[in-house]
Amino acid sequence: ASRPPPLVFGESLGNDFTFCDGSGEHCPPEFAIAPVLKQERADEHGAGDFAVIGTGFFISQGILVTAEHVLSDVLGPDGAPWCAIGIFQFIDQHSILPRHITRSTHKLNTDVAVAICASARHTDTGEPPANHMLRLTETSPPNASEIFTFAYPLSTSVSVSPQQITLRQGIFRGRLVEAFPNGRDSLMLPGPCFRTSIVIHGGASGGPVFDPRGRVFAVNSTGYTDEHVSFVSSVQTIFDLTIPSVRLPGDTEPRDMTIRELADGGYVAAEP
Repeated sequence: ASRPPPLVFGESLGNDFTFCDGSGEHCPPEFAIAPVLKQERADEHGAGDFAVIGTGFFISQGILVTAEHVLSDVLGPDGAPWCAIGIFQFIDQHSILPRHITRSTHKLNTDVAVAICASARHTDTGEPPANHMLRLTETSPPNASEIFTFAYPLSTSVSVSPQQITLRQGIFRGRLVEAFPNGRDSLMLPGPCFRTSIVIHGGASGGPVFDPRGRVFAVNSTGYTDEHVSFVSSVQTIFDLTIPSVRLPGDTEPRDMTIRELADGGYVAAEP
């Protein structure tokens, strides 16, 4: 056996990488991966400011995946938000579209959630905003594999009028250290997860974790400040989740569909 070559952990790779979406098209990563923001509780002066609380990524048009704990303190038992929560969707290099998250669903005792973005239409063309999406896989990479995440860590906001939000983004790398197919523990991470050496900074929760082939096999769950120890949750648990009221091209009425059914129809990029 040979020892894997050493890596520089916890540091952004800068621009030293090539990014492709789920269809193999080259694009900036922010076209498929978005910061998740929530509005802080209102005070006596009115509505509160927005703050970046995590990262999410598109798996279909208007359908987003993130960590369940990113949404849990904002969404009620029925999956509907009690305060404003949403994403910044990058339309192009110069345009950002704020989109509310209207509801979400997840499998009990897992830290991966599927969120639905509010519908939107272009004011001139009437077309909905298209988004790039990432390719999922149910296959876990072997231990010691080099893995990557892209996220919006350590973003900041300033309470001025208008509010100023600074988004910091980066791709970070490490290795998969150990797999926990039955969960790490019964309280914090009872669902399928992995221990990695990626440094997960604040705001990176929910970001996609890529295998060596560029497929998403997990999302960022938890880490320790400046430590090369983190845990990421498997995306396997989302395939049997049901998305209510999906209207596909040619449908006369909306219908409930699972992520697996959407993948079988080509509306979610997934392997196998």
